[in-house]
Amino acid sequence: MRRLIIKCALVGIACLNAPGMAEDAPSPAAGGPEYNLTSYLKGTAPQVRDRLNGEVERLIVRLKESQTALADCDKDIANDTKAAIEKARKSDLYRQTLAEKTRAEQELEIARKSGTPQERLQAGSRFNKARLTIEKMENDAVLHSEALAQDRNHSYDIQRQIKRFKESLDRAVAWRTELLNAIRTTYGMRGPLKDGSKGVLPLVTVAKVVDADHLLVRYDAPELISKGKEAEGIQSYSARFYHTTILVPLDTKNIKTGDKINIDHVYVIDGSTHTEDRGTVFSAKRLENETDVLFDTIVPLRESITSDTSGKLNQKNPPKSE
Repeated sequence: MRRLIIKCALVGIACLNAPGMAEDAPSPAAGGPEYNLTSYLKGTAPQVRDRLNGEVERLIVRLKESQTALADCDKDIANDTKAAIEKARKSDLYRQTLAEKTRAEQELEIARKSGTPQERLQAGSRFNKARLTIEKMENDAVLHSEALAQDRNHSYDIQRQIKRFKESLDRAVAWRTELLNAIRTTYGMRGPLKDGSKGVLPLVTVAKVVDADHLLVRYDAPELISKGKEAEGIQSYSARFYHTTILVPLDTKNIKTGDKINIDHVYVIDGSTHTEDRGTVFSAKRLENETDVLFDTIVPLRESITSDTSGKLNQKNPPKSE
């Protein structure tokens, strides 16, 4: 056992005796059951979802829109660069210099085959002079293109906007993760475990994939000891933790031994056995209720965070040591 600090939503330990943790099926009432998690995370599951996820989803949309705008701007830069060079190539001076370059190239080829060192040097000098003049014309055309200047200014503004959105998204994701983990802890199964203990299983470690429908997980079950500080809708508690092993019925597809996962479904302990290698192993069964409705609604995001966006979902925020 170890004593640590954990964070819960302000509904706190009372949630274990709330209607949402009863063994009854979800309420069929219009709009669904109401949850009172914090002063601003309350209402029906969709209302809680909108308050919890709304800012993250809004920023993801804005960030993706800006990234699309930047890609379009890159295309404009490429097109306007090509147009500026093509315009320069149509000038009389460019055509004249290009003809000089072609003649110099031919003379250089002849000098390399049969000319004297001095003739090769002079031919090479004429060729390089024409080549550099052409390159300068093209570079100047790009440098002085008003359309390209506007494109680059626009690109700079969008890149700054993307940076701001990413920074804001990082903060929003971190705050959402802290709130979501606090809600998980609030509804988490409390220690010491016994028959009838119930709750979700936040942040467990997969000890063994038993079969397609069962996992053995290691779960540190908290026993709340005393209330600590409250900050921004989150209540801290001093807690004693019990290292437990639980056999959990769950679809094990894409799960492997050693994974750390949040199991956002309510279970009830319905027995235990003693094994030589693992000690006491508790068995759990699913308990369908209103808490499952809450987690099924608030955990998924309508907008996904991809490799092109910032932030990390499902961040692991372990308790702080005292």
